[in-house]
Amino acid sequence: MSMSCEQASLLRREAMYGGHRLGPYVVLGLLVGMRTEELRALGWDRVDLENRTVVVTRSARFGGDTKTA
Repeated sequence: MSMSCEQASLLRREAMYGGHRLGPYVVLGLLVGMRTEELRALGWDRVDLENRTVVVTRSARFGGDTKTA
């Protein structure tokens, strides 16, 4: 079952402003559509805050493959 737009908006707001340790993880997943196994494998060496880019090259799945090349 997926979330409604209203539910996703409430979750995003709570993740951004609720002071939760995993808030950025939740926000990135919601806004970009990354899968949890891709988020778990993400390291700071793949995040460019200046250019606002994130490069996904692997996942935490067995074998490290992403669903899309």
